[in-house]
Amino acid sequence: MSGFELAEVFGIPIEDKTAESHKTRQRHECPFVAGKICTKVSKPNPLGVCSIVGGEEQDGAIAIVCPTRLYEGGLALEDAAKFFFPGESRVRALSEIPLHDAEQGRAGRIDWVLVALDDGGEVADFGSLEAQSVYISGNLRTTFEAYMANPSRYSGPEAMFRPDYLSSTRKRLAPQLSYKGEILAHWEKKFAVAVHDAFFDQLPKFKSVDPKVANFVWLIYTLQRGSPTGRYRLARCHPVYTSFESVQEVFLMPSIGEEREFRHALTEELRKPRRSIPLLL
Repeated sequence: MSGFELAEVFGIPIEDKTAESHKTRQRHECPFVAGKICTKVSKPNPLGVCSIVGGEEQDGAIAIVCPTRLYEGGLALEDAAKFFFPGESRVRALSEIPLHDAEQGRAGRIDWVLVALDDGGEVADFGSLEAQSVYISGNLRTTFEAYMANPSRYSGPEAMFRPDYLSSTRKRLAPQLSYKGEILAHWEKKFAVAVHDAFFDQLPKFKSVDPKVANFVWLIYTLQRGSPTGRYRLARCHPVYTSFESVQEVFLMPSIGEEREFRHALTEELRKPRRSIPLLL
């Protein structure tokens, strides 16, 4: 296998063909948030792919393609709470909280807002947690439906697909951090983003700071396989503590190339027949 293949469907490795796993898939259950039914893309017909795996050319790399996959065992919520409120035990988690700007325009929804309570049960402090998985380039739906039609006879991808890290970072994650993050940074609230290790490896480098002074953390996780059931389990990697200012600078400032290289490219374009348009001035 040289391309990418399904790894988990509704939280279950595709090679698991037990009767119990079949029932879970048919019910569209999501095992990573208690009592949740998968609604990814569509409620009646969800795209229940949690992760994909690369072939030999990708060294068997796993890519998480659903952000809910990053909530297994509550690891991300627990790690974010420890970063936001060290030593605090009175913490509550609220999901899908709308955020507004000064004109009451929608700045989007925050995946999770973690709230520290005072002795009277009121909000003493809060922080924001976002989970970001990788987008897919190609037709994942066709392969998913081929697998769901008959898991026991599924023989491989029906269509080509691959992780699209560039779109996931520049087109999705960066704008979210720019708008929502700017508001939270102005309020001097901490921000956490949960990603899988292959995703983080595709990001630019950020300036690391001491956790005690950081206001931003990358919570990084990987999928490991080795349990008796053969299922993947989310495991912690080393978090990266930084500042919101550093994240903004890295995402918003392009890597500046050489002007002479751009001039050379212009010269090459001018040499192409009918490439340029003469102007009458």
